[in-house]
Amino acid sequence: MSETSDERIVLAGEKALELWRQGKDAWNKWVEEHPEADVYFFGTDFSKERNVKDVNVISFRDFLFPSGEISFCGATFGAGDVDFSEAEFGAGDIDFSHTIFGEGYVDFSDASIGEGDVDFSYTKFGEGRVDFSHTKFGEGYVDFSHTKFGEGYVDFSETEFGAGDIDFSHTRFGEGYVDFSYASIGEGDVDFSHTVFKSNVLFETLNHVSRVYSFSFRHTVFDGPLEISTNHGEAFSCVPDFTGTKTTHHVSLEGLKCNFPRQYSKFIRNAPSKFWTFKGNWLGQKIAIDPEDGERLRRLKELAENNKDHQKALDFHIMEMKAMRKFKPSKWWPLPLLINSEFWFDKLSDYGRSIERPFTVLLFVWVIFAWIYALCSAFFTQSFNYISSLVFSGTQILPFVPIGRSARSQTAEMLFNSPDIPLFIYFFAFGQSIISLVLIFLIGLALKHRFKL
Repeated sequence: MSETSDERIVLAGEKALELWRQGKDAWNKWVEEHPEADVYFFGTDFSKERNVKDVNVISFRDFLFPSGEISFCGATFGAGDVDFSEAEFGAGDIDFSHTIFGEGYVDFSDASIGEGDVDFSYTKFGEGRVDFSHTKFGEGYVDFSHTKFGEGYVDFSETEFGAGDIDFSHTRFGEGYVDFSYASIGEGDVDFSHTVFKSNVLFETLNHVSRVYSFSFRHTVFDGPLEISTNHGEAFSCVPDFTGTKTTHHVSLEGLKCNFPRQYSKFIRNAPSKFWTFKGNWLGQKIAIDPEDGERLRRLKELAENNKDHQKALDFHIMEMKAMRKFKPSKWWPLPLLINSEFWFDKLSDYGRSIERPFTVLLFVWVIFAWIYALCSAFFTQSFNYISSLVFSGTQILPFVPIGRSARSQTAEMLFNSPDIPLFIYFFAFGQSIISLVLIFLIGLALKHRFKL
């Protein structure tokens, strides 16, 4: 133990080892007396302690650590178990970079980590199980980049990550099962890019993903099955990036929900009337903020198609269309919006997924045009014949029904006192028929998507 020039307490080297040998009670008492101290096990070879004490476990279980800097950088633990379960770290930075764990069970389960950065970069784990389940990370940066895991089970299930970034880039996982199920993700970026998974990977029921800025598996290799899903009702606030990934087994995206940030296009934000841009407006069309979201969604669609998940592939395809949407300013605004086929495809049928929307509009068209024909009938017959006009309107919607021809001629004579339909009625009839055909097509398209095998 020594004091630096600024009177900061530092526990390092042989003095740190000696205090650790005395056990948990002596260690925790010292920490309570020196809560702001730094602790350095830099380059310590704990394998010698195994030889001296003839013990299999290097234990820091239930140890308290002060709020200063904690470093195990370059430490070697040798073959055997290492136990940091239920340890409590303070608010300072924690450094396990370049640490070498031997063959054995490495246990950080239920550990509590403060607000500082956590560095496990370039760490090597042996062939045993690595357990970070139920570990609570604070608000700092969590770095597992360039880490190598052995052949054992790697468990991050129900781990709680704080608001800092999480970096597993360039990490290599061995043949063991990798489990991040029920993990809670903090506010920040999550990076698994250029990582290699040699076995099963489970990101099932991830929590708090709506707080994530980005989630990247870019150029990652999956040599085993992958399952990724979000907690019920929650969606990523970004599009997980699987571009450039290599998959060799089944990929399950069934429970994956995601959104992507959008904003009103420039010319809509500068529209001449607030009517067009108020919150929730039916005409409120937005474009993607990140131009790469379209590529990410295209890759998700491809993964879903490769795994025969037609419904999920359709969902990602529609999101891709929305992400690729672009609007250009025009002095004839909002005419470009109103004649935009994609706009109406979205509003009338939810991109071919909704049966209810086009069917409801079709009923509305049937009733409205029946009123038009009844009003015209009153001009010719001096009476408001709505029942006959409903039948006449229906024949324009379903002209291919065999009985439609005779029904149309009979109701026309009842409405207009003549078997010959007035010429101006044809303009209404043609318009109704065209609208109806489009709506019937959208209903058929939705049925096809719903019952696609």
